[in-house]
Amino acid sequence: MKPFRISLLRTTKRKPLLLLYFLFFGFSSAHSQQLIMEYTKMVGGTGGDLVEDAIFDKRDNSVVIVGRTRDSCHTGDLPPCPTVTGDWDLIVGKIASDKSISWLKEYGGSGAEWGIGVVPTFDGGYIVAGQAASNDGDVTGNHFSGGGFDFWVLKLDKQGQLQWKKCYGSFYDEQGPQIQQTKDHGYIIVGTSNGSGEDVPGQYVNSPFTHDWFVIKIDSVGNKQWAQTIGGTDDERNCKAFEVGNDFYLIGSTFSHDYNCSDTSWKSSKSNDMDIFLIKLDSSGKYLWNKAYGSTGAENLDDAIYDSSDSSFVFVAGCGVGDFFVPEAAPGQGGGDIWLSKLTTSGDIKWSTRLGDNSTEDDARITQCNDTSGFLISCRSSVREPVPDYYYCYHNGGSNDRIFRVDNGGNLLTSKIIGGYQSERKCIPLDADTMTVVAGMTISPIFADGYTSPYHGSGDIYLSYLYYFPTGIKNVTIAKDTFKIYPNPATNNVLVAFESMQSGQIKIMNELGNVVISKSIREEKQVLINTSSWARGNYIVYWQSTTGERVSKKLFVK
Repeated sequence: MKPFRISLLRTTKRKPLLLLYFLFFGFSSAHSQQLIMEYTKMVGGTGGDLVEDAIFDKRDNSVVIVGRTRDSCHTGDLPPCPTVTGDWDLIVGKIASDKSISWLKEYGGSGAEWGIGVVPTFDGGYIVAGQAASNDGDVTGNHFSGGGFDFWVLKLDKQGQLQWKKCYGSFYDEQGPQIQQTKDHGYIIVGTSNGSGEDVPGQYVNSPFTHDWFVIKIDSVGNKQWAQTIGGTDDERNCKAFEVGNDFYLIGSTFSHDYNCSDTSWKSSKSNDMDIFLIKLDSSGKYLWNKAYGSTGAENLDDAIYDSSDSSFVFVAGCGVGDFFVPEAAPGQGGGDIWLSKLTTSGDIKWSTRLGDNSTEDDARITQCNDTSGFLISCRSSVREPVPDYYYCYHNGGSNDRIFRVDNGGNLLTSKIIGGYQSERKCIPLDADTMTVVAGMTISPIFADGYTSPYHGSGDIYLSYLYYFPTGIKNVTIAKDTFKIYPNPATNNVLVAFESMQSGQIKIMNELGNVVISKSIREEKQVLINTSSWARGNYIVYWQSTTGERVSKKLFVK
């Protein structure tokens, strides 16, 4: 049997909590794939904070997040308010490899500003794509004075300091920009627009009720090089843009079936619901061709990535009906699943699969595993998965986040529910050399497993750190439920109560892995522990009997 390599746990300056977990529990003889939670960090203020995108920056092993914050500046982790602040402000920040906050920045005006996407740039900084409704404070040049959004692009240095920012749009509404850096050090941006004029070419239908894809190419300092309106006479929705060779590709979802979205002959007019389209443009933005994928139901694109290992695209979309290009629901699936598919650059499908169960999964994101062995897909899920005896810690809120790991053929390896007793949403999977990180938004003050840092209130951004163990690594063996702890949360005292007389050792450890109490017992049924001097936070109660039985439970001290 190959030995378990402790070197997998080298990513934190704190004591390796997961290592202590395994040393205490040992391993069983069953082989499986697992995602095991180590730690969840809460980031935010007392208002409300929402993450929209996150990246793992391999240059310094950090996580960079972008989103929006509401009435939170100068509270919790957040910096002082911008000169002018409004309903929502854009927030961007870096979390270091040791899980500390390197920096957090807030930008905005008197209206609403949202951060939508972030990517690292060749010069060591970052480019942020968002949308802005203000025309004051940090926002200048907004084209719509009536409160509508423009695309808002901010160039930051490696410390998050603003280098330049620009608005792009029309006198109507531009939303949902996604951005990628191009090989000429410029940027390609795509979102939706229901207007025309200024930066936006004419619509296919001159109506404020329908949106087209608005594609704009800018240079390294934000000057517009070209712009195109792509779509049809109906509504275009989410879209991603990619530079491959000398061309550009769009992957998006739309209700249109004409103009640039015409490849629907396979559908025989059975449905006018949304489909997924792959559209090719040349280097100047000229439309070349389109291909459509879908079913007689509706498919809404959630995310897409480019896989350079075989020059292909992988997308995730919400689906219901299983026919035509969408796989049928397997037993136990249905009610809204995730459609995962890989396409060649010529538009051929390499494989497709369906993820989910009889709950509802939607709002998915995807990333390639760091070792290119497969993909991580995260989504919002209505699945219910109670975790016994974790007070405050049940996956029974309005929704939880869920992560799937699949191989390079789309075959499911493992999945895990992430969250607490309230609701989670908008989670983004990231993969590093030794761990998986999931960034999302939560209103749960404590998560069901692993350690949770203090919650700020009204909705926080969370980062959950997990370890993945593939086939060949042993399953953790957890003994039967032999004791209970109450009250939980505790204030002054906590009682550890066993079902019968026990002999062994109790250890309680704090979030840093430090042992705060270690007590040996002999033929006792309950132990009262004074917690009045303990710091507020999460603790783990470990029990090992003289017969080798091992159990751990979470304790929260108020």
